[in-house]
Amino acid sequence: MDPAPLTKLNEALVAKLKKFVFANPSDALAHHTLGVVQVSLGNNFSAKSWLEQAIKLRPTYAEALVDLGNVLDLMGDHKGSAAAYAAAASLAPGYTEVDRRLEALCKSHNLPRAPFRNWPLPQSSYQYPPAPGLTSATDPVAQEILLRKLLEHEPENANVLTQLGLMLLAQNRIIESELFIRHVLTAVPHHIEANIAFGSILLAQSKKAEALNHALVLSDRAPLSALAAVMAMQSCIELCYWQDFEQRMARTHDLIRKHNQVVDPLECSLLGFSAQEIAQLTQAHSKRQSFGLALKTKPSRAQRDKIVLGYVSADFHDHPVGRIIAQLLRHHDRSRFHINGYSLWPDDSVTRKKIFAECDEFTELYGMTAEAGADRISSDGVDILLDLNGHTLHHRADILALRPAPIQVNYLGYPGTMGVDFADYLIADQTIAADPATLTVTEKIIRLPESYILSPHYTNEVTSPKVARRDFGLPENGVIFCNFAAANRLMPEAFRLWLRIMHSVPGSVLWLGERHPDAQRRLRAYAAEHRIRPERVIFSDRVSDELYLARYHVADLFLDTLPFNAHSTAIDSLWMGCPVITCLGTTFAGRVAGSVVRAAGLPQLVTQSLTEYEVIAVKLGNHPAEIADLRSKLLQGRGSHPLFNGPRYVRYLEQAYSTMYKRWQGGGTPEGFDISL
Repeated sequence: MDPAPLTKLNEALVAKLKKFVFANPSDALAHHTLGVVQVSLGNNFSAKSWLEQAIKLRPTYAEALVDLGNVLDLMGDHKGSAAAYAAAASLAPGYTEVDRRLEALCKSHNLPRAPFRNWPLPQSSYQYPPAPGLTSATDPVAQEILLRKLLEHEPENANVLTQLGLMLLAQNRIIESELFIRHVLTAVPHHIEANIAFGSILLAQSKKAEALNHALVLSDRAPLSALAAVMAMQSCIELCYWQDFEQRMARTHDLIRKHNQVVDPLECSLLGFSAQEIAQLTQAHSKRQSFGLALKTKPSRAQRDKIVLGYVSADFHDHPVGRIIAQLLRHHDRSRFHINGYSLWPDDSVTRKKIFAECDEFTELYGMTAEAGADRISSDGVDILLDLNGHTLHHRADILALRPAPIQVNYLGYPGTMGVDFADYLIADQTIAADPATLTVTEKIIRLPESYILSPHYTNEVTSPKVARRDFGLPENGVIFCNFAAANRLMPEAFRLWLRIMHSVPGSVLWLGERHPDAQRRLRAYAAEHRIRPERVIFSDRVSDELYLARYHVADLFLDTLPFNAHSTAIDSLWMGCPVITCLGTTFAGRVAGSVVRAAGLPQLVTQSLTEYEVIAVKLGNHPAEIADLRSKLLQGRGSHPLFNGPRYVRYLEQAYSTMYKRWQGGGTPEGFDISL
């Protein structure tokens, strides 16, 4: 067979891959794939360089180390090849193929099998040239097209298949994603990234028990992979599998810290990292993203009749952020502000229709390239761009990176810093940032006087039907402690605290949100171990939105979590008259409940320590009349407390917008400031 056509195909693939790599310089999979294709062309020296760069980007990349070992063997560097194979073997125990290759290589060249643990990475100062007009990594439609084109040239490339599977998973195209990932794992069972993707697919399919087993096996198989460790911790927390929990958590922290491995910043908050560590890890995460160059257009600083605000989000639907924005937009002063909405994710919900109706202009950016999205925002003359996503699902930080607006603000949707230089301000409050110097962020901090967040509920709306305890299978007597926050917020320390409170409040019960049957079984078993009858831990079924709120009519006291507080669920509880007791943490995500509880008029329930939290919860549990007084105060103050007062909140927010706009208009650089009462 004439090899010329295949050579031409691979050369075309190299050209496409190089464009992709230049646009996505932090993508280890792309570097790895390019190295493998260079091998097929006989370009071993070039292949070696690309593979080494892939390993530099991801030091625990076992598959790339194996291919590097293959290339070094072809180049005659048998000792180097053995070192690469040994490093891969240490990263992925049980990877039988690499063990076989290492054994054969050492035997044929009379080499000792040295206990290599880390590949000695070359020091590289190579800088990728800018690639104007190329697709950004977070543009899902264009990236999918490119990946599918790459597969036309090399349909069995495990790395490209995995990348496509991950992209489809991020778009919630679960069935398609699973087809690609299963195909990879059939051919390469130990492919770490594909295994991590498969675990996420299992979670997306609500196969949580299978996901836990898969994650624990993978974590043991890839002991130096922070991504595998984080996935295992996610599953352990979700299913309340707390065997060796502290050791697993310590190991996960160690992997992320010592091996400089980049994980989702939001996971760092959930896993209990300090504020300073979260900021450092977030900046590292952001640096590995691919962002284009800022637009060349320079907005005019001339005085205008109205300040143009642009709210950009993937959550303009039945999501806490969407519901809050729908409430907020109603109260903007339209004589001073022009409101543009920019949606990053398609939806047809009632909430989206409310937001659409409240905006002067509304644009769907989903499917646009970063350049097209930024051009649209810039041509609309947006003065202040409010990013409501941060690092949450379906964000488009690549659009903000192009600087489509002169002032860009991290607001509402993400509880922490973005860790980038293109977000000028972060909106917080006096509780979130009690001492701005201790809240480690890359943005300048604006402190609103009461709370940075607004309740999505309306003072004149019909909230929920009247219900009784028996409607939820609850006992007629005794105090009902509750927590309906997401399952990934509950840690062993908090549950032990709750059990101690229950032990000190005879007849009380703990009412939790929906949990997987395995999690229910484990939590009741933990309760029994702490001398609490298992039946005193009660789980709610999935209910309608109306009944979800109605549950707070019969609950007595909401017990908050740490290190990641309840956020929207705490607001819901307070709105319905159920007091929330919380303990201030050290991070943004750990202080949100403190902010909303104070803004609801109950500062006495915001504690400084878990000991104080326990004392107050026990005191209230044994004095139900005091809880009744707190409930009455909440319900009577719904029209006046800052958390529920939309017009008052928006006036403070507009003061912040006006202040940052005037500063920019006068040629000043961003600086933090407070809005006074």
